[in-house]
Amino acid sequence: MKAQIKPQLILFTSILILLALLVVFFSETVYLFDKTVLATIYQFRTPQLTAIFSFLTQIFSAIPLIGLIIIMSLFTLFQTKQWTVTLWFLITHFIGLIIFNSGLKLLMQRPRPAMEFRLVQETTYSFPSGHSASVVLFTMLCTYLLITYFPFHKYRSFISGCALIIILLIGFSRMYLGVHYLTDVIAGYCVGLITAMIAINLLPHITHARSNHNIQDTH
Repeated sequence: MKAQIKPQLILFTSILILLALLVVFFSETVYLFDKTVLATIYQFRTPQLTAIFSFLTQIFSAIPLIGLIIIMSLFTLFQTKQWTVTLWFLITHFIGLIIFNSGLKLLMQRPRPAMEFRLVQETTYSFPSGHSASVVLFTMLCTYLLITYFPFHKYRSFISGCALIIILLIGFSRMYLGVHYLTDVIAGYCVGLITAMIAINLLPHITHARSNHNIQDTH
């Protein structure tokens, strides 16, 4: 497991650092690129799509996300009977979103896209995208829990596919609604991936909850 995760962790960490350096030292070039991407996306705006993407982006705003985290935490506690797994799920989100992602926002202090093109209002900084980070972190941890501790191992491909679709839609919605650049979204994805990979790698070392694999090994 470590051999598989380590190169991926290095890759996404490198991408995040590279994006941050580009935004800081080549801000004008990056801005022109991001602005071109957004201008292309804005051409496809329609009232129907705006309603859909506004709804989707609200799912991973602060209050609904907290509700989703609490619900999944309760399901996990009921299934595993282990507080360590539930606390792992909660603490990972706290570290990844409150400390890591918000810390980077304060460090980078990148302004959001122009106000006149925004379809929703946001008050925090732009880089990295908190919605993108949260959707990756939440769906990755949920996918891991569902195929490891819940009886859904046979459906791992379907669950992973659904998670990927949700991740892409939420990331796109942030650009469509005019509150993030493409580089913000990619950076947010990296934050979520890095946090999730570290957490998933650490979980077997901090809990004794029996996974599907442990149960299968006893038969």
